[in-house]
Amino acid sequence: MNPEVFERLRVKAGGVSALARACGTYPQQVQHWRRNGVPSMHVVRLCQVSEGEVKPYDLRPDIFLEGWTV
Repeated sequence: MNPEVFERLRVKAGGVSALARACGTYPQQVQHWRRNGVPSMHVVRLCQVSEGEVKPYDLRPDIFLEGWTV
């Protein structure tokens, strides 16, 4: 994941732990996503947490088209 996108998500959610709670996982798993990418099943929830600031394309450009929003 792009470090800039991760930072925007982290700040908007209130921290890595808050991101993990929103996705029903552990903070360690969120840190793993930072290095290895977000699983597609969590993309929509992360975009909702960001209140539209982060788009699906920002998280997974290999799956989502640039104009798609949540």
